[in-house]
Amino acid sequence: MTPITFPCGPDRLVGSLHRPPVGNAEHVGIVFLVGGPQTRAGASRGLLHLAEGLCASGIHVLRFDWRGEGDSEGARRPFDGRDEEIHAAIQAMRETSPDVRSIFLLGLCDGASAALLHAGRRTPLADDGVSPSGLILINPWMRDDDLRPPLGSPGRLPVALLTPFHRMRRSSVTVLESRLLEAARRARPPVLWLTARNDPTGRDALIRLRASRWQELREKPSRLLSWAGDDHVLALPDTRIRIVAWIRRWLTDLRVIQGKDRAG
Repeated sequence: MTPITFPCGPDRLVGSLHRPPVGNAEHVGIVFLVGGPQTRAGASRGLLHLAEGLCASGIHVLRFDWRGEGDSEGARRPFDGRDEEIHAAIQAMRETSPDVRSIFLLGLCDGASAALLHAGRRTPLADDGVSPSGLILINPWMRDDDLRPPLGSPGRLPVALLTPFHRMRRSSVTVLESRLLEAARRARPPVLWLTARNDPTGRDALIRLRASRWQELREKPSRLLSWAGDDHVLALPDTRIRIVAWIRRWLTDLRVIQGKDRAG
């Protein structure tokens, strides 16, 4: 892991770059977009350990702190106003990892929403060096814009506490979901949707993504997968092992990495 800094407007952002061992590297990079407010390590260091697992399997990973978070400079932006930071992070990976040919965004919670909104604004996805090749969206935040993600994005609230909320919302399209749906239709990026069925945010997203309005956007090359857990922040080793395997399988299907599983 190598510490790096890179410019974003007048500010300096601080990140951590994970480079696979020589001879075990794919030509693929993933930029992590953390849910917030959190640092690039993620809650319980879940994103740090996920990055290590992906790197061990041959994938380059860049984690970084949003403006106003952790070690980065500047004022914090709302999750739907982070295009400049995402653009800067993709450019930083291009410059520091010249062997990387395809860059994907991996977002957690409102970081996943930020990734999809960013892709929609850069429509259509183009081979311009700063457009993502695809998205990996974990427990995406899809509720109303005026309902902010939980502080620190902890997901371990009993689902039963949110049952009335889900019954009230599952048949309605929120303002934020409409924006995400429009972005997905506009950009048409390949998306790997990953949700924890017993996590309130993941469960809410899964209900929405299974609706007919999302059908064409979850079909190949996109894919919707879920697991029976409440690990919103990827704190558990079993969760991370599963997600690394799913990501590798999906990237193999997209023909951007070799099929051999190098994780070890």
